[in-house]
Amino acid sequence: MSTPKDRLKKSVEANLTSELPPGSSPAQRTFGQSWLAIPRRTRLFFSCALFGTALVGLWVSDKVEEKLPASKPANTSSRP
Repeated sequence: MSTPKDRLKKSVEANLTSELPPGSSPAQRTFGQSWLAIPRRTRLFFSCALFGTALVGLWVSDKVEEKLPASKPANTSSRP
């Protein structure tokens, strides 16, 4: 009898391997299996590009906010 911890470990290992069971197609891969099937160098370049894009987006949004500060919202509440 396997414990829940053993079943979880087996499930995680099965989902994070790039190996597919015999007779299965790549369309049946999980996201983790598809990600691990990509070569390491490609994953690294993709991750760095995504990180760089996020940094540029944060920098640009800060610069836009400096140039165009947010206006104060009009008092729309109906409280006295």
